[in-house]
Amino acid sequence: SMSVPFPASATAGGQRDGRPGDAAHVRPPAASTAVAAGVKDGGVLSIGGSGLASLWATLALLLVLSQALARLAARAGAPPIAGALAAGLLLSRDLLGGVWAPADRWLIPQTALQGHLLGGITNLALLLICFVLGMDTDVAALRGLGRSLAVVAGTTFLVPLAAGAALATAFPASFLGTAGNRFALVVLVAAALSVSSLPVIAWMLRELGVYRLGFGQLAVGTATSQDFLGFVLLAAGVAAAGSGGGRLVEVGVSLLAVMLLALRGGQWVGDLLLRKSDPDKGAPSATVLSVMVAAMLATAAVAQAVHLEGALGAFLAGVVFGRSPYHRHDAARVLDTVTTAVFAPLYFATAGLQLQLGLFRQSGVLWSFFAVVGVGAAGKLAGTLLAAPALALRRRELAVLAAVLNGRGAMQIIIASVGLRLSVISSGAFTVLVSGAVATSLLVAPVTRSLVTRAGSERSPGETAADTLAR
Repeated sequence: SMSVPFPASATAGGQRDGRPGDAAHVRPPAASTAVAAGVKDGGVLSIGGSGLASLWATLALLLVLSQALARLAARAGAPPIAGALAAGLLLSRDLLGGVWAPADRWLIPQTALQGHLLGGITNLALLLICFVLGMDTDVAALRGLGRSLAVVAGTTFLVPLAAGAALATAFPASFLGTAGNRFALVVLVAAALSVSSLPVIAWMLRELGVYRLGFGQLAVGTATSQDFLGFVLLAAGVAAAGSGGGRLVEVGVSLLAVMLLALRGGQWVGDLLLRKSDPDKGAPSATVLSVMVAAMLATAAVAQAVHLEGALGAFLAGVVFGRSPYHRHDAARVLDTVTTAVFAPLYFATAGLQLQLGLFRQSGVLWSFFAVVGVGAAGKLAGTLLAAPALALRRRELAVLAAVLNGRGAMQIIIASVGLRLSVISSGAFTVLVSGAVATSLLVAPVTRSLVTRAGSERSPGETAADTLAR
């Protein structure tokens, strides 16, 4: 399933299948078309010079534009991820491609081979993003938050999960991908609405100066645990997509086995690899880095081999290396920097490249967008209120917690992208989920800032807004 991560792009050179209301469902180009784009040499299909030029141009433009727009987004008080998505959207078929036709031919893969090449790069980007998220997961800190974390993480995950599942059952048939698997669609949509994005939430809390407060740590812990649960549900949805939902017991056993192997036996292996690659604690960071990346790829391969999503394997590998006593922070910083500066912008910009805003002209897509945003926000609010009796938080802190947990961003986009790649969801559903993630994250930032500012207006002389929230 990892071979074609961008079906809307990879099949852009194919023929329309005539399905109403879904412009992205096309038949892949014939094999002769793909071969014509490259050269058959010794059984290896290679892409021609013009195809490579198109690929490099696409990657360069996506990277430069996403970084520029991320800076603008940060100045406007929006999460940087919004800049990367906006970069892809600006270069998409609906915007730049609609105004200047040559851009459509250069920036959107025209053959299956070009789609596979772009897909391979973005799949690697996805694994690196998940690996870095795993390394940033502080298992000891999660344990320290105790019962409060278990309660708030549980209620703010399960309530929107149930609401999202109910909403997905009511989605129109046009939201089903070519796989025609309604059960897998329900699992992925429910997962997308139940998660909270750790990068987006951590960024907002730091910007507002409340990261170190009790409710700030609770929000970060909740997002971390829900990212993990999101990966578990993503793996379940991927497995259901391949089995039609008929092998749930087998899927559950595989999932449990992979997690136990990674977090138990895998911890021993991870410690051994780090210790052997750096016996004197003086090896170049490049040596340790190559071992970490190789282990990440191997774990992803194991997860994929048992019909789970490779992203889950990469995340678990990151958790293992992040909590190892032999962890090399300098090597981790290099990987974090490269992923944040290059691979993450490319991944989310490519997701933006696949958005089809023209689909919003259809009433079903537009109303589904509002439903996704509304149901997701209401689910997080209801979950926070349910958890309130078990939390030692004031009303103002609960309000900020409920608002900030609506930051979905990265995780929801990852789930939607995987669903599109596997043809579980259509381009209409993909556009709704990704646009919903962006809209929610953009709204959360000013709402949370307003709540903190309001607390600041009640502060005593010499107090900060964070001090007021804390007292």
